[in-house]
Amino acid sequence: MDSVRLAIDADKPLPVGEAIKNDKLDRLHFARSVVKSLESIDSLNGFAVSVEGAWGSGKTSTLAMVEELLSQDGGKAIVVHFNPWLIGDRDALLRQFLDTVATTVSETSLVTIGGKIAKAFKNYNALFDAAKYIPGLEPWITITQSIASSVGKVAESRHGNLEYQKKEVEKVLRELEIPIIVFIDDIDRLFPQEVYEMIRIIKAVGDLPNVGYVLAWDAKYIQDALESASVPMAGTYLDKIVQIRLPLPRLSFSVKSALFDEALARLPKEARHTYFPNNQGRMERLFHYGLADMLEQPRDIVRLFNTVMLIEPALRGEIELADIVGFAALMLKAHAVFDLLRRKPEWFSGRRMTGLFLEKSEDIIGEGKKYREKACDACDRPDAVRSLVNFLFPMVGKVGRAEDVEGHIGAPSRLYIALHMHIGTNDVSLIAARRYLLSPEEQTTIEAGLTVGNCLDFLEKLGEIPGTIAKRSLIDLHETCLSVSRLVDQEPCVSKGKEEGVWVSRPFMAADRAIEKIIAVVDANRFEEIANDIVKDRESLTIAMGIVIRSHSEPSRIYSRLVLSEKDREQATQQLAQNILDAARESRLFKTGDPSMLLWSVARFAPEKCPDIFKAIERNDPTLDCFVLQMMRKSFDSNKGQIYAMPDDQSILEQYCPLADLREKAMKRLHSPDLMLPAKAAWMALAENRKFYGVDGSVCEN
Repeated sequence: MDSVRLAIDADKPLPVGEAIKNDKLDRLHFARSVVKSLESIDSLNGFAVSVEGAWGSGKTSTLAMVEELLSQDGGKAIVVHFNPWLIGDRDALLRQFLDTVATTVSETSLVTIGGKIAKAFKNYNALFDAAKYIPGLEPWITITQSIASSVGKVAESRHGNLEYQKKEVEKVLRELEIPIIVFIDDIDRLFPQEVYEMIRIIKAVGDLPNVGYVLAWDAKYIQDALESASVPMAGTYLDKIVQIRLPLPRLSFSVKSALFDEALARLPKEARHTYFPNNQGRMERLFHYGLADMLEQPRDIVRLFNTVMLIEPALRGEIELADIVGFAALMLKAHAVFDLLRRKPEWFSGRRMTGLFLEKSEDIIGEGKKYREKACDACDRPDAVRSLVNFLFPMVGKVGRAEDVEGHIGAPSRLYIALHMHIGTNDVSLIAARRYLLSPEEQTTIEAGLTVGNCLDFLEKLGEIPGTIAKRSLIDLHETCLSVSRLVDQEPCVSKGKEEGVWVSRPFMAADRAIEKIIAVVDANRFEEIANDIVKDRESLTIAMGIVIRSHSEPSRIYSRLVLSEKDREQATQQLAQNILDAARESRLFKTGDPSMLLWSVARFAPEKCPDIFKAIERNDPTLDCFVLQMMRKSFDSNKGQIYAMPDDQSILEQYCPLADLREKAMKRLHSPDLMLPAKAAWMALAENRKFYGVDGSVCEN
C-alpha cells in the first residue's frame, strides 16, 4: 500500500541526471530546441528564452532535461539556479539574484576568471544593496534622486557609478569562453507585485554579454500579474524581455493514455476487481468520451487518482470504478457541473428522491437542461465536460440528441489546433491528418508512416480536423469513414490493440470516436447511413461489430449516435456475420483488431453462422489454438497478466462446437509436445474448467 500511495501522491519534478531517461512526456525534442536557441548567446549579447506552460505541465522537469543536455560533452555552460519563490522578500530579489550568479561563478572549475567575475558582480550589487533599490525599466539611463541621496558620495565617484560598474561586469563577462545560463523557475508562484519586480530585474540585467536566461512560467499568470501592476500593454511587454517564447507541447493522446493506464495499474487490486462483469470496457470508453480531453497536464492525472484513492474505498463494489473516476474528474476539473450534480442529481439521473411517482425521466432531465448547459459552459473544457456527462448519464445525452450537436462534439477550433501543434519524437502532425481527410490519393502513403507508437494519436487527431475546415463538403464522408474504420483491422493498429495492460486504450475506441466526430461536423444527418455502410464493409469488421453491439443494446446504454436504424439492423447484422465467415475462410479473422469480440458477438447476434466459422478456422488451423486463445480470454491481472477461463455463459462455445467435443480436442491437444504457453493455459482452462495464467500456466485461485 505504501508503494501505491507514493506512486500516486508523488508530484515532484524529475531531477537533473534522471530527467531524460525517465521522460514519459516526449519532451526531449522540445528540450533540444531550448538548447539550440541558447546558441544565440555570444560575447556581445545576452539572450532569454521562456519555457511556458500551465501549472503542473512539467516545466521544471523540462528545465532539468535542458540542463542535462547542456552538461553533456564536458559541459556547454556555467549553470546558475535562481528560485525567486524562495527569497520571500521583494526588496531582496535583485541583491539575491546578483549574489547567486557571483557565488556560482566563483565556485565553478570551468573558468579561470571566476574570481574576477564574482568581484565585479559583488561591486555592482553593493550599489543596489546600499540603496535597497529595485531597478526600473531603464536603470542604466536614469538614476533617480533617491539612489543618489542614499548612496551619497560613493555614488558620485567613478567606482560608485551604476553605469561604470555595469561596464566592468560586461568587460569580464566577455572574457568567458562558455556562457552563463541562469535558470529561473517558479516565477508564477510569486505574488503579482513580486512578479513585476522579477521581470524588471530580468530586463535590467538581461542584456549582459555571455549570459543567457531560461525562464519557466505560466504566461497567462505572468501577463495578469503585470496588468495588475498597471504595466501598459502587458501582453507585448514580455516580448521585450524574452527573445524566444516556447510553449510546452500539449500531451499527446498516447502519453495521456500511458500515464492514465499506469496510474490505474497502481491502484489497489481490490479497487480494480471486476465487480460488474457486464461493464467490461467502460473505463476505456470513459477515457475516450471526454476524460482524455479534460486531463490536460500530467498533474491532472496525479490529482485525479489522489482523489480516486480517497473516495473509492467507500464506493467499492457499489459503483463501477470507471464511474468513480468520472465523478472524481468532475470534482477536480468541472466544479460548476459537480456542484449542480450535488445539488440537483435528478437533472442528471431523471429520478427525484421525492416528488410525483408518475413523473417521466425525460421531463425531469429536460427541466435541468439549461442549467446543465450553463454549468458546462463555465468549465475550462466545456465540450469535453459535456461528453463526459453524456457518457456518465446516458439519459442526458439521449434527451439532448434532437438538437444540433455540431458545436458540442468536442472538436477544437482552428486557432486552438494551430496554437497546440508541436514537434514530438512520436507525434503525428495535424497536417498529416488534414491531408488524410482532404486528399484520398495520399491515404496509402500516410498509412505507411503510421507506427504502433503514433497510430492512436493519428486516429484521435482525425476527429479534431473537420471542425477546422471551412469547406467541409471537400471531405468525402462515406469513403473517409470507411477508411478510418478499416485502419483498426490493419497494422500497426492491430499490434497496438494487442498491448496488455489493466485498461489499455485501443485503436478501436479512438477510431470509433473519430468517425462520430467527423460525421457530426460534416453532415449530422448521415449517422445511420454511414453506420450501415461500415457494418456491411468486409474490411471493417471490428468497428462494424461495435456498431452492431450498440444497435442491439438498450437505448439508455447507447452512448454514440453511430447506430443502425431498426429497418437496417437485421440485414446489416447478417451481412457482417457473412463477412466474418469470409475472413475466417481467408485466414484474416485472427489478424483483425479484436477477434475475440467478433467471435463472441457473432454467437450472440448470428449463431447460425458459428458452425461454418468454426469449420473454416479448423481448416486453416487444425490445432485450434487461435480459436481457444480468443474464446477463453477471461480477464487481466495487473500482477501476472492474462487469465484464461471458461466463459460464464458456456452456450457461447456451444454455438461453435459441442462442449464435449471441445473438451475431447483439449485433452488431445494437451498431449502435443509442440503446445506452448499461453495456448496451453487456454486449453487447460477448457479441459479442467479452472482459471489459469497465460504467462506461466499457474492456477489463478481468485
